[in-house]
Amino acid sequence: MELIILVDYTLTSPGGGAALREINFALNSGDRVSIVAHVRDDVRLFIRGLASLVYPTSGKFFFQGKELDFSDYRNLLAYKQKVGYIASDASFISNRSVRDNLMFMINYLENEFPATPSDDIIELCRMFHLDTKQDLLPADLDPEKMRSAIIIR
Repeated sequence: MELIILVDYTLTSPGGGAALREINFALNSGDRVSIVAHVRDDVRLFIRGLASLVYPTSGKFFFQGKELDFSDYRNLLAYKQKVGYIASDASFISNRSVRDNLMFMINYLENEFPATPSDDIIELCRMFHLDTKQDLLPADLDPEKMRSAIIIR
């Protein structure tokens, strides 16, 4: 069974520039793919579409055999929990601490504001040597630590 299937899937960039029309795509668990296009924004739009960060204008998106319902963002939360997306626009909010930025996705998905990071986040911060840097602002991190923090999030 395919993990992801796109059928006649059409995406339009929120800025109105790029558009991908009637894409048919299938991805099995464990598959590796390389996405190449003449226009860099097309690749970015496609990846954002796969991550459900951009909603389709038409077509169908199936995940593990079930069609995703884009009518309300809450319908996509279970899918979003299983998909990772790391890109240059996955940056942190500059006026929030590293800890706050790490917690935003958990707060969003669980619809609550936990006071402390989970054990998993604490352990990952320890592994990447960010455990003493959680109260800093993102601008106070060196580029390598910033990349590590984005990966943890």
